[in-house]
Amino acid sequence: MDKDLYLELDIQKYETFLRERITELRIQKNLSEHALSLRLGKSGSYIRSITSKKALPSLKELFNIIIFFEMTPSEFFKGLEK
Repeated sequence: MDKDLYLELDIQKYETFLRERITELRIQKNLSEHALSLRLGKSGSYIRSITSKKALPSLKELFNIIIFFEMTPSEFFKGLEK
């Protein structure tokens, strides 16, 4: 397999995991995308832009999301390599 194609598939895997994990944790907290966005100090459409594949959080914002859910990065990414 072409190295660039393999890298692209790997990146897509991580992006999909990130989006699905945020959604999973948001639902567990019984929060709408709008409510979570506001709780993070962002515009009401912030989380929706992530889950709809229009954007990804910066590293700083990803850590803010992880902290919001009272997790460590290891806990957040648990299951990624399955």
